Amino acid sequence: MVKPRLSSLHRLPSDATRAGSLMLELIVAMAILVLAVFPVAFQFLIEQRIVRDSYREAVVMEILDGEAEFLQAGAWKKLSPGTAEYSINAESQVSLPPGRFSVSRFTDRIRLEWKPVPGVKLRIQSREFPIQ
Repeated sequence: MVKPRLSSLHRLPSDATRAGSLMLELIVAMAILVLAVFPVAFQFLIEQRIVRDSYREAVVMEILDGEAEFLQAGAWKKLSPGTAEYSINAESQVSLPPGRFSVSRFTDRIRLEWKPVPGVKLRIQSREFPIQ
């Protein structure tokens, strides 16, 4: 029986060629994974920081609102004119980054303010109300 001779175009790939093809396919798949998944993972880290900062700002607002109500109820009369440190007894202040509360008494209004220390990337927040 005569075996037909295969040309080089019809030759079956060797094991080394198949292994090389699989390796190339694996490298392309890993590159796609790195280019597609890593940016999403880093976006989650950025969003986590944004949510944490928003939470801290909300805590500051709640403390300022509560203290402003307290001062409006008549405690402002004990304040001397000018600006002074204001001590807070809220338990939620433990979740705040370093900063300080201050109160300013003017002739016609009271201003309660929280300022973060330099290096903390949060906004200065304040509440102001007229003296009645």
